Amino acid sequence: MWGQSARCDNKESFTSIEDVLGFVRSATWYCGLPPPSWRVCGKGELNFENGGTGDGRWLFILGGCWLIRTQRIRALDWPDLRLKDDAVFLGEAIRQNGWRLTNIGTPGVALNTEARRGNMG
Repeated sequence: MWGQSARCDNKESFTSIEDVLGFVRSATWYCGLPPPSWRVCGKGELNFENGGTGDGRWLFILGGCWLIRTQRIRALDWPDLRLKDDAVFLGEAIRQNGWRLTNIGTPGVALNTEARRGNMG
């Protein structure tokens, strides 16, 4: 997947789902990799940056402009029907399947200049 990369360090920044780890683990695209979490073993890390925690960073491509191979998006059966629209979980689905997110920098379109679309409630 190609686009402008971003990172969320806090689940409250991107979703109203209470149990995000359970959500990832119950997804059809989940492949057994530990999801991002600041608890020990988040993303398989025991001592992330010598802080005694896991890696809680959710890496993703901004939803305003991205490219992905059709074969990959079909393999994920995306969008996950449990979501309204969420680039952050798509980033985790990509990671779960061993694929890469590639930062291409600013794609020449305005991203994140407006309030989040849709109702988060």
